[in-house]
Amino acid sequence: MKTLEIETVEFKKLNYLVHYYTDENYLFQTIMMYSKQNLNEVSDNIVKNKTWFWERYRDTDRDNYYKRRYFVEKTMKKEFEEKYFKLSEDVPVYFYLIPGINKEEVINNCNKRITLNNITKALLIDIETVFNNKYITFTVNDSFRCYLKKSLDAGIDCSKSHYLGIPILEDHNKIFPIKDLMEINEKYKNTKIDYEVQIWEKDLLEKIKLNNNNYVN
Repeated sequence: MKTLEIETVEFKKLNYLVHYYTDENYLFQTIMMYSKQNLNEVSDNIVKNKTWFWERYRDTDRDNYYKRRYFVEKTMKKEFEEKYFKLSEDVPVYFYLIPGINKEEVINNCNKRITLNNITKALLIDIETVFNNKYITFTVNDSFRCYLKKSLDAGIDCSKSHYLGIPILEDHNKIFPIKDLMEINEKYKNTKIDYEVQIWEKDLLEKIKLNNNNYVN
C-alpha cells in the first residue's frame, strides 16, 4: 500500500451537490435499477449514443462493471445498516460533492460532456436543504475508488480501473451518514479531495426533481 502523499491546497467550502443527466425522464434512474433482462438493451443504447463513460458498457467490459457496481452498492448498504440504521432503498442515486464548485464550473462541465446524441444538463442542489435527511450517505472520493481495496479483496476484476496504484486513505472502504460530512471535510481540509453522496430515499429525490431552482441549464 502506498504512503499517502498530502497535497496542500486552499480550503474550499462544501456548498452544492451536483447531478449530471441527459434525459429528465430518467433523471434518477441508475443502471442497477433495471431488470437483468433489460441490462443488455440499456447498455447497447448507451454505447450507441456514446454517453458519458460509455466504454464501461461495451460487450467486453459490462459484465465486470456490473459485478463491481453490484458489489460496491451491496457492501455500502450492508455496512451502513450494520453500523447505523436500515436504509429505505436497495440502490442509491449518486451526486458529486466537490469543494468550492459553483454554477459556472458545472455549466462548463456540461459543455464538455456533450455526446453523440445527447446534451448533458445538471442539477445543482444547495447542500443545506438536504443536510438533515437521514437517508443520505457519503464516501470519501467516489464509491468505486473508495471501495477499491474491498473489491479487489473480494476477487472483483478491477484491472481496468484508473484508480489502481492511487494511495488508499484512512477513510476509504467506509461509508458515513451525511451528518458526519463537515467533520470529515475538516479532517481533509488541506488535501485535494472530493466526495460522493448517495441518496437512498425516493421522496427526497422527488422533491429535488420538482424544485425548479435546482436546474442550472
